Amino acid sequence: MLADPVPKFTPSVPSQLNNTVTSILGWAAGLGLAMAVLGGLLSWAAIAVGQNSQNAQWAARGKTGVLFSLIGAGGIGAT
Repeated sequence: MLADPVPKFTPSVPSQLNNTVTSILGWAAGLGLAMAVLGGLLSWAAIAVGQNSQNAQWAARGKTGVLFSLIGAGGIGAT
């Protein structure tokens, strides 16, 4: 039997790419969260318009939009 069949390896980004990759991922996460918030606000507006104008389709689409915005923001936040 082998004493340690899995080699010791620590994954890391090369130092030349570390700043660039970190900046790109930071901007992507920030823009993604901003878009999720904007989508949530627009979805709440659609719910309000749909409820006040007796248009159930707008309200239903707004509720779906809020759900997707929360899922998207949660996914971005988890990473």
